[in-house]
Amino acid sequence: MSDRAPSDLAKRLVTAAVGVPALFAIAFLAPNWAVWALYWVAGTLGAWELARMTGGGAPGPGGWAAVAAVALTLAALYWAPTESLLATVAVATLATLVVVVWTSPIDEVAARAGSAFLTIGYATPLFGALVLTAGATGDARFSVAASQAGWVLYPMAVIWSGDTGAYFAGRAFGRHKLAPTLSPKKTWEGAIGGLLASTLGGLAFGEWLLPELGPVRAAIIAIPAAAIGQAGDLVESAIKRATGVKDSSALLYGHGGVLDRVDALVFAAPCFAIAKWALGL
Repeated sequence: MSDRAPSDLAKRLVTAAVGVPALFAIAFLAPNWAVWALYWVAGTLGAWELARMTGGGAPGPGGWAAVAAVALTLAALYWAPTESLLATVAVATLATLVVVVWTSPIDEVAARAGSAFLTIGYATPLFGALVLTAGATGDARFSVAASQAGWVLYPMAVIWSGDTGAYFAGRAFGRHKLAPTLSPKKTWEGAIGGLLASTLGGLAFGEWLLPELGPVRAAIIAIPAAAIGQAGDLVESAIKRATGVKDSSALLYGHGGVLDRVDALVFAAPCFAIAKWALGL
């Protein structure tokens, strides 16, 4: 959910006019590896934004090592044998720690290590969950995988329906602050409106994109994912306030950074990945 003023609407629409058709083209027409590439780029940029925010405006050697660790792990998650993934995570994390210790003044080692591990611990599992949700294995990686468009777009529909619902419900009915120290404009009324909008969006888009779910399962997935997504929005707000920045970056015209746009989506991503696995879809 965004706190942006209506004056930013024109800029947001310009970005959407370019991004939405590209997203639909990848989801419906591109081979599955292109979906992974989209998430890999987003995850790497998101890691860079985190390292930049928590590194005082510049990642520093340890921050860049953390970004590289995220990029390597997201690649291994999709392309490497499953049994090699733990080794990749271990090596990348230990290498990051070595870089931090080697390049930091002794009184800054703990802070810089915390920044680096926050980057790895945030970006790797959350963007990795997106890869698991829509990714394929074997030869299916080189074609449009079964239900690919559904598992790319359904999570986005659930979360961004909630984003829209929360914005309008908050403006119309918002009276009680949700978390004033983290995000002063968010209200309980907006959060409830967002939860309802996510549920309706999950039902509507689930029927179109993933009809095999059925309405009951679509709603069961959408409700907790929407709630966790709102928590993710607050977590990113907390990080930004703690580090004194307004936006995670200026990469997306009118939207701020990658994390500003997908903070709720990536937090909810494990819900979708677990649901897909549990349902055998």
